[in-house]
Amino acid sequence: MEKLGISGQVGVAAGAGYRLIPASGPVSAVIDNATQTIVFTLPAKYILPSITNLSGNSPIQAPATAATGAYFNYNLGVTTPFSGSNGESNASLLGTINGVLFSPWGMLISQTGLQLPSVPGSDQPAVARLSTTYEYDDVQAPRAIRLGDVITTPPGWARGNLMGGFQIASDYSVLQPSTVIFPTPQIGSNLSLPSAVSLLVNSAQAYNGNLNAGPFALVGIPVLSGLNSITVQTRSPSGQVSSQTLPFYVSATMLKAGLTTYAGTVGYLRQNYGTLQDGYSIPATDDTISHGISNDYTGTLHLEASPSLALFGATLETSGFFGDVSVSAAGSAHQGALGTLASVNYTRSGNKLSLSAGATLASPGYYDLAAENGAPFPRLNWYLSAGLSLPYHLGNLNAAYTAQVATPTAETPNEYSYYGLQQSVPDGDSQFLVISYSKIFWDDWSLNVSAFAGQSESQSETTRSNGIDISLSFPLGGTPRGGLSLGAGSSQGPQYGQSFSDLPRTQYGYGVQLQNQIGNYGSSYALFQANTHLSNVSVTLARFDDQESAQLLANGSIAMLDGIHFSSPTRSAFALVDVGYPDIPVSLFNQPIGKTDASGKVFVPGLTSNYPNLISLDPKDLPLSANFKTNSIAVVPPLYGGVVAHFPSKPITDVMIRITEPDGSFPAPGSLIYLKGSDSPNTVIGYDGEALIVNAPKHLEGYVLTSRTKCRLSANLSVTTDHYLKGQSVKCLP
Repeated sequence: MEKLGISGQVGVAAGAGYRLIPASGPVSAVIDNATQTIVFTLPAKYILPSITNLSGNSPIQAPATAATGAYFNYNLGVTTPFSGSNGESNASLLGTINGVLFSPWGMLISQTGLQLPSVPGSDQPAVARLSTTYEYDDVQAPRAIRLGDVITTPPGWARGNLMGGFQIASDYSVLQPSTVIFPTPQIGSNLSLPSAVSLLVNSAQAYNGNLNAGPFALVGIPVLSGLNSITVQTRSPSGQVSSQTLPFYVSATMLKAGLTTYAGTVGYLRQNYGTLQDGYSIPATDDTISHGISNDYTGTLHLEASPSLALFGATLETSGFFGDVSVSAAGSAHQGALGTLASVNYTRSGNKLSLSAGATLASPGYYDLAAENGAPFPRLNWYLSAGLSLPYHLGNLNAAYTAQVATPTAETPNEYSYYGLQQSVPDGDSQFLVISYSKIFWDDWSLNVSAFAGQSESQSETTRSNGIDISLSFPLGGTPRGGLSLGAGSSQGPQYGQSFSDLPRTQYGYGVQLQNQIGNYGSSYALFQANTHLSNVSVTLARFDDQESAQLLANGSIAMLDGIHFSSPTRSAFALVDVGYPDIPVSLFNQPIGKTDASGKVFVPGLTSNYPNLISLDPKDLPLSANFKTNSIAVVPPLYGGVVAHFPSKPITDVMIRITEPDGSFPAPGSLIYLKGSDSPNTVIGYDGEALIVNAPKHLEGYVLTSRTKCRLSANLSVTTDHYLKGQSVKCLP
């Protein structure tokens, strides 16, 4: 019944898969013998809508089975500071190396930090193991199983933790990146006549088609996060047009009705990450589950526990035309002390006006797992921000204010090291205000003005900062851009700067950037950057105040899969594409990515895992002997893995023959060949009697027609499906 567009509730059940419908009445079915059709009489409520899915989502594509291999991503920098006039320098190496061993049974991921030589008195070792994790992914579920060092992903009011142990989580963002998990609009109506239907989303056409009379529904409408404007237009056969515009708010943090996401972690809390005191301390668990109660409400539960801590919290989130609102509450018990937390957050993003506000209040006894690292949960966090697109294209105005009231503590918070990035946890109250204005004019000129003021307390000291920055960016013809900046502040005084930038805007290329800053703390630098197929390399010469330095940065990958390959960073996945012919350009999403080597292969880094990556060839670049079924293939690599991709070839049954006449001479160029059973010529003879027989049979029968004679063809041909055969001699018989 559903295939006919009729509800399965029509009539009464009459056995498995059958419905009994009367021949008369408001709900009836009559057989028209003349036309051999069934005529239904039904109320509108029993007619199912014609559903059109605009998302274009194909069934979830399982990734290609990963080969077994390994690769290393490196991000290394050598810095040489120069001091005094004697030119003495102390070079240092700083960076990270990420290693991945992948196979069909999962992947082993390791991250190592380097700081050579080690700094005397520093708590950072010269070489540090930052993380080691085994991961196995089930894309269809989707489900990721991790063993080793993991990071928890709690709701917004809670704090994440680095743990060593076991984690199981649903991760749509990397396992099913094409799946939309938040609610999207569905538009439906009833057409009295067949009509043309158009759908506009934010003034851009999303659908245009013809629909039959009756109810219809448009689902999977492509929308942006925030406030969207959706317009439905219908045009009847008589030309009558009706239009309706509806607002729809999209929140990317909401879940579709019935959808559940989760992340459960159990293990030991990791402390003093990346330092000499790095280690695992107390056993703990950190778990979060979210569920789409309906398309309007999403609920989240969060649990943290250790031998001395129990914490439980819940969040209810809703969204609509007004925006997105979430309300959270949590309670904790730690060593006999009870604590509570309350959090309220509001967000509304729109083309003209965007607003956000929120506050998180914790009682003095509130405690969480992150506090084990010496950073107690702040007593109060609150923020307020607004963004306004000014009328008449006058620009954009933004303002943001944030404040924190810290929890008094006698301990000094730890300073977490990330090998090049320092993150200090404030131990005092702080507040900060930023007001900014931006304007794009003359198509490619941009003006930015930012004023700020704030203060923070750290170790009983109060630091105040305020100032204003003005910058102007403008084109210098083509891709180069210039810039001027002017600023003043309480910490550095007046500053004036100039800049020039012509950095590469594509994956591969060369470029430079120059900047000079004049003021109390003058600085300048010159940067040369080269993004190549082997690595991304940059060289920087810098001066800050009276200190000068030189830095060399290298960022790339070394992969081992059917050989050793050097490339730019692979990010999450890569492919070794086998074309079979050397020096053939290959494109990724229609952008040139490289050329095949002497063996006909090219290494393609930077693919999106668990997603169809379009790799293509230009037919004009292929030799005549290439005979592929298609010039493009979709490669779906697994997360942190590599695959070998082949362009499928079709069987080749074309044969180049050389025909001689009975007297041994070649037929004149332009002579025609007729194969058996054909009334029109199949091919033309070229110079030296050569002719290409397409889809050649194993036994050739036909005749050659020249300007002066006609001779018969009868010969057995050698036909292969691997490559073209050229030069078979065939004698034309009298």
